[in-house]
Amino acid sequence: MWMWNTQNVHWMDLLSNSSGANSVSVLTDSGRKRLEAVWELFQSEIVFLIDHLMVLKHVRVTIFGSLCVSRVVFRQSNKE
Repeated sequence: MWMWNTQNVHWMDLLSNSSGANSVSVLTDSGRKRLEAVWELFQSEIVFLIDHLMVLKHVRVTIFGSLCVSRVVFRQSNKE
């Protein structure tokens, strides 16, 4: 399953442009703290989303499995 791994990515990496210049050096301390807080919020929301998607996947698989079993039981009972 594909998941974006935010553990290996830092918000400073995203601000670096292709020429190698770093935009972080022009930020104030309060700007850096704000971006750090936003990045932490973003990461926690991704974890929250992935957890909920996994729950939905589990529910879907469980329901599908139950339907398949009940369908087999229903077919067997009709044959008798």
